Amino acid sequence: MKNIVIAGAGGFGREIASHLESIVSDKIRIAGFIDDTLAIAPALNQSYPYPVLGKISDYLPRIDDVFIVAIGDPKEKLRIAHELELRGAEFFSFIHPTAVIARTAKLGRGIILCPFSMASADSSISDFVTINFCSSIGHDVFVGEGSTISSHVDITGYVKIGAGVFIGSNASVLPKVEVGAFSKIGAGAIVVRRVKEGATVYSSPAKTL
Repeated sequence: MKNIVIAGAGGFGREIASHLESIVSDKIRIAGFIDDTLAIAPALNQSYPYPVLGKISDYLPRIDDVFIVAIGDPKEKLRIAHELELRGAEFFSFIHPTAVIARTAKLGRGIILCPFSMASADSSISDFVTINFCSSIGHDVFVGEGSTISSHVDITGYVKIGAGVFIGSNASVLPKVEVGAFSKIGAGAIVVRRVKEGATVYSSPAKTL
């Protein structure tokens, strides 16, 4: 029996708990949440039957624990994932039953593929990447470690996305564009040219903030 521990009990953590309920079985169960804001527990427990097991900052993995880092902010997500990894954590990749995954897609550890997401032919999804509801990763796309792709995003063929990138809802990235590490793409933006590392872009066509 694998015990799934969700790191992060905020909005996205609760969404992940709801999604996980569709795949629980005699081999896997939701153990609960860890979150550094323990005061969240009473309100959380009114709607979810899963306990807050402790703080992220000092939680020690137990036998059969596997972790999902349900944090939207890429830098924070990577920080937490790497801290847990140093404590010996193993990570669970959540792929919703409705996600469409090409046979030739390469998938990393601890990824989250939400309902109706897609990873197309020869795409590469690195560790701790989140692909939210109804977002598509086109053929031959590379998505770097810890990046967060929000809902209804279209990443087209041969795009390269660096580590720790955040892409807002309903954004599109046109073919062969490179998106630099730890950059941010605003909701609804259409990216037609290279985005520099650490830059923030918005609008259509996307321009630097």
